[in-house]
Amino acid sequence: MLLVGKPSNTAGTDIRAERIRGLFAKIIRLLRWPKILIFFCLISISCFTAYVVFTNHDYSAGFVDVRPRIFGDDGMKGLSSDQQLKKKSTYFVHLHLAKTAGSALNRYLARRYHGVCGHKGYSFTQPWLDVKDNRTDPKFYRPKIGKTKKYGRDVVHPNRMMDWGLFNCALLSPEASMDQLEQQVRESFLTSVPKVALVPCREPVDHFLSECNMKHLNVTQLFQEGSCEKSASKCYIAHNRFNFSRLHIFEKVVLFKYDSFDAVANFLDEYLPIRAVQLENEGKVLRTNRLRQRESERLPGICSKARLEAHLRSEWEYYDFCDKLLGHELQVLMRGIDYPKKLGY
Repeated sequence: MLLVGKPSNTAGTDIRAERIRGLFAKIIRLLRWPKILIFFCLISISCFTAYVVFTNHDYSAGFVDVRPRIFGDDGMKGLSSDQQLKKKSTYFVHLHLAKTAGSALNRYLARRYHGVCGHKGYSFTQPWLDVKDNRTDPKFYRPKIGKTKKYGRDVVHPNRMMDWGLFNCALLSPEASMDQLEQQVRESFLTSVPKVALVPCREPVDHFLSECNMKHLNVTQLFQEGSCEKSASKCYIAHNRFNFSRLHIFEKVVLFKYDSFDAVANFLDEYLPIRAVQLENEGKVLRTNRLRQRESERLPGICSKARLEAHLRSEWEYYDFCDKLLGHELQVLMRGIDYPKKLGY
């Protein structure tokens, strides 16, 4: 007699157990791959580090170098003169010639860049708004007709400039004679630093009329009382601030149209540190002249414009030198090429 009982569950249990073991085996095999990848990554990093150390390669070239520029000629070979000036620290000197918008330019640059040191304002003393804020310097006073005018933020005393140190500047804008300026530029801390002069240029007769206006002189009346040659010098202001023969102390001279502030800024942006926080900057606050009266600037027949200009050029080489601007807003001149050769060639 054949006995039929309930089917056994042993075979099914064995199959399920085998499937579970297989699944765990796959998981263990998969878990081995990250360890292998990590191992190969560590080996690669070690090999790369050893290669950099022993071959002395520079792998920072793709990043911006935020370190301060240093003096010296390392890495200068093969670079143009402009590239060398940009790579090395460059010290700029603004020749603040009277009646060439020098006060306004000084303030404009101080409000755009760090490191501007000028008789008419420093970068670090600028107020937030572009307004006059000549807070008094208690140590220095300037006598003025009938009263005392104080030095301060907007008019910095030359001794105060020396106290603060010209070595803290990237651009210097003093109201100084060429003799004084040469002494400052020849300081020992500037021996190895390229020096570049910024020279504003203005049309001779227009510049002369502005000088006369500053002195409250009526040009029409002035020349009725005397000739061009005898009377013109009464309007001159601080012509000792430019001397062609002293330009050899600068590696380059940058001529610019006296009121082309944007052209100067476009040039200096390549060299000077621009403020992280931009200030309001219209460049018009420090106007030092009263409004000109055209009726007092009519030249009499005895002194025509052409005759006056010829006399002005004969008196001051500055005007002939500015002819090198050649109608541009800004022109860079090279020492040994554009100067100090004699003018008129």
